[in-house]
Amino acid sequence: MISGPIDEKNLAAIEKLIDKRLSPRAADDPRAELKFIDGIQWIEDAAAGSLDLIIVDSTDPVGPGEVLFTPAFYAACHRALGDNGLIVQQSESPLIHMPVLEKMYRSLRDAGFGQARTLFFPQPIYPTGWWSATLGGKGN
Repeated sequence: MISGPIDEKNLAAIEKLIDKRLSPRAADDPRAELKFIDGIQWIEDAAAGSLDLIIVDSTDPVGPGEVLFTPAFYAACHRALGDNGLIVQQSESPLIHMPVLEKMYRSLRDAGFGQARTLFFPQPIYPTGWWSATLGGKGN
């Protein structure tokens, strides 16, 4: 959903699963651009400071999704974000994946994010019923 004074919204996805059935408002909004490309490459190619918010709703940190949980990816996100930019990423279940959350926190801090926080929330359709999102912020 796009609301407020947003000039542009980009959605990068590898698979063409995002369509009008899944995101009708974004597909019809002239400020939205759906890009079916490698999101990692898109972040790496983004102009420094050109993004305000990066939301990573990825697969688990194994196999193809593993690179989205690396210090190199977080460093690329940090470079692409503006001075008060924010990255938000799903970060698994705190009940059974605490090492993943700890590594994410360290990697975000090592990439230059001055703030890192994890938010926990119920998610009954996922294993354990408890999930998290980790945020990294550049500003105060």
